[in-house]
Amino acid sequence: MHRRQLIISICAFAVLFCCALVAGCEAPTTANRAWELLEQGKGTEAEALLLADLEGLGQADGQALLRAADSCNALSKLYLSQEDFRQAEQMCLRSMDLLESSGRSNPLIKAAALHNLAAVHQFKGYYREAEPLYLRALEIRKNELRKTHPLMAESFKDLGELYRLLGEFPQAEQLLVKALEMQEKGLGKDHPKVGDACFRLSLLYFIQGDYAQGTQLRERALKILEADSRRRPETAQSCFRLGEIHKNRGPFTQAERLFKQAIEIREKEAGEYSPLAATAYHYLGDVYFSKQEYAEAKAMYLKALEMQEAIFGEDYPGIGDMCFNLAETNFRLGEKYTQQEDLYLRSLEIREKAFGREHFSVGQVCSELSDLCRVQDRFSEAEEYGLRGLAIKRKAFGAEHRSLAIDLLNFSSVYLNQDKFDQAEAVLLECMDICENDSGKKTPIAPMACYRLCGLYWRHDKFKQAESFCIKAEEYSQTVFGPEDQYTNRIKNSLKSLRKEMASAGKAEGVEK
Repeated sequence: MHRRQLIISICAFAVLFCCALVAGCEAPTTANRAWELLEQGKGTEAEALLLADLEGLGQADGQALLRAADSCNALSKLYLSQEDFRQAEQMCLRSMDLLESSGRSNPLIKAAALHNLAAVHQFKGYYREAEPLYLRALEIRKNELRKTHPLMAESFKDLGELYRLLGEFPQAEQLLVKALEMQEKGLGKDHPKVGDACFRLSLLYFIQGDYAQGTQLRERALKILEADSRRRPETAQSCFRLGEIHKNRGPFTQAERLFKQAIEIREKEAGEYSPLAATAYHYLGDVYFSKQEYAEAKAMYLKALEMQEAIFGEDYPGIGDMCFNLAETNFRLGEKYTQQEDLYLRSLEIREKAFGREHFSVGQVCSELSDLCRVQDRFSEAEEYGLRGLAIKRKAFGAEHRSLAIDLLNFSSVYLNQDKFDQAEAVLLECMDICENDSGKKTPIAPMACYRLCGLYWRHDKFKQAESFCIKAEEYSQTVFGPEDQYTNRIKNSLKSLRKEMASAGKAEGVEK
């Protein structure tokens, strides 16, 4: 399972326009004029205009310093869109310095600087540092702006996305839904920003196991963004954004083409070591993994890993994702267990540092380490990792989340391999409860869990229970795989053998020993 990594989409035109809206200066501001240049495709001239506004401030009055602080905020957004995080951060800090030097109060300029600085931290993977900055900016904007102002939607969206990454799902959903509603009212239901908001919210629903809402929003996002891409020249960001959607829904050939195009455009613009290109390589690896082209997937993951280490350093959260995916790929390629374990342990360390020990992605690594230890007969470690992973996921998602059923099914093997009947039974019955309370009956988990319970009871001469679960397993398998599938036939043959043994032992009426 691949956890998707954050890429913040920033439209420079709209962003600079919003900066101009909050400057509180006489129109037209420098940010206004820069926005007009950007709309004409003159990004270099816009940057030069904004930089010129920062020159000769030694004898400037308070009003000029305010205008310069406004221009710094616009520049920080521009540099963020170009993935130049160092300069973006410098402009945020300079904006706040200029605001203080002006001796004047302009809360909205301060809020813009705080929000932009939070975005810089979020880009770099410093999520906990970003949160208080977003919250301070939002509080200021609530006090200064009407509830429907575009900058309120921006605050809700970015803070909601941060909470999604941190695994704080109720807060994330509340904010992302609010942002989507505001953008629909303010921009129209077919605006590309609405499409992007739909997709971000869909990711949250998929993580939480709400596949119906997730799919509905993803399809809506695709329709909006494809229509927008036909109206405008292709950019690295537009290709990447559409590729991200196709990566999760197919067709994979379309996702592959779009990611390659995004890489080509971005590397021409920004050179080889671009964060967007690095993430596109990562997602190309995901596409190849889904196509079972594991050698190609590994090559893409290694390329992305090299780039991200060079850009962000070795503790960047995305590197935790990369190590996790590489470990899974190495397993498919039959690499040594030690290589996989080293990668999982590095992923675990990075994720714990970035998100805390109770984050759902930490539970994900623990579950994989449990499986890895189990296949090496290291049952004590497998049990420790497995129990920790299950506890984290129960806390993060609730006790009936579908992904928990998958983990329970896998973890049952730890107890089955040690012939620990009571523990294995409890784990498998919990797995079945989730499947039967959810749409899980239509997934492979239900027949597999039933079949394992059949085998468990059969080995302990509990024939009546074994027969009951074998019948269930056959029913579910026919629904999921089809009546003539190999797995269904295997269950049918097991049921025949079980009944033969019951009959020969005088158990045809289901009497237990």
